[in-house]
Amino acid sequence: DKLVGSGFRVIMTREDDTQKSLEEIANFANSNNADIFISIHNNSHTSREKCGTETFYYGGSPGGSQLAGCINSRTIEQIGTLNRGVKSANYTQLRLTTMASALIEGAFISNPEEEAKLNDAGYRDRIATGIYNGIIDYLNKYRQDLITGKRVASAQSFVRQVYIRSLVIEPDQATVDTWVNKLVAGKISHADFIKTIITSQQFTNRKLDDNQYINKIIDAYKKAIN
Repeated sequence: DKLVGSGFRVIMTREDDTQKSLEEIANFANSNNADIFISIHNNSHTSREKCGTETFYYGGSPGGSQLAGCINSRTIEQIGTLNRGVKSANYTQLRLTTMASALIEGAFISNPEEEAKLNDAGYRDRIATGIYNGIIDYLNKYRQDLITGKRVASAQSFVRQVYIRSLVIEPDQATVDTWVNKLVAGKISHADFIKTIITSQQFTNRKLDDNQYINKIIDAYKKAIN
């Protein structure tokens, strides 16, 4: 509601207690071409003394560490919890989302004191305010990084799809990075990239008949248009 009130378009991965897999959640965010993905949680531990707030990001996420840092500091500012830090993690929903993403653990539901606070609607609202303020801080400080990150993510998806559709192989990360750097820098157009792939020896070695050849070219160019 805080984001909507400021003019943002907010898409919830779920609005009831329906169970969704982490892969479904990530695919949902990607298919909606979101700019930012926030996964909101409360923590738990076998040791009831554990307490505080921590926020995670995936190392490959464009802008993830900055987003996590903004959200973590602004949430702690609101609720005064122990700062457990901003940490890199290989969580599925962070790894599979293509936009700037972060996962916040607001407080420990297993800690009696923090559990009691979490039962208070005002306390939960302050967590929401912290997350909101963190998002605003991130956009104010790193808006250009967000735009660049989306370009990189789009280029990565484009390169992978052209390789898969044209050559039926998944390119390694070094290959993806090489082409992405050229596309983002404007050193090569999307059409020229497709032309390079379909005139390569790898493509020729597939020995497609005329109809297959034309269909593969059309399929690749459809990807470029989309």
